[in-house]
Amino acid sequence: MAELNNTNTLYGSGDKQPNASFAALPHLAFLLMYVLPFISVIIQLRILFSDKGTTDQFVRDNTREAMNLFVFSCLMVLLSILLFVVTIGYFLLIVLGIYLLVFPIIAAIKTAKSTTDSPVYRYPMIFRLLK
Repeated sequence: MAELNNTNTLYGSGDKQPNASFAALPHLAFLLMYVLPFISVIIQLRILFSDKGTTDQFVRDNTREAMNLFVFSCLMVLLSILLFVVTIGYFLLIVLGIYLLVFPIIAAIKTAKSTTDSPVYRYPMIFRLLK
């Protein structure tokens, strides 16, 4: 059972996640992929092996989710290049570009606003190789 504080509200029932802003960085670093392709992986690995990344489960889970998105995006770009022969690759690349632009922004906003009760943001429609 959770403890009650002086105002009769439960601890953890809306308290802001202590490292929520830091946990949003891997999602925002993914957007650097459009400018410098592999710098986002370097930043994500740096966050994963930093002090907060090794001690805080919330930061570690968000970093792994952003790294899974990077692996997914690399594989989907390779698949769309192979499908250029059939001309469906153009459509797949456009849809993938929109997906990879919109969802990291949504993930960063939801992660930055997360509370202690909030689950880690999961990108829809990707497979997770890093557990």
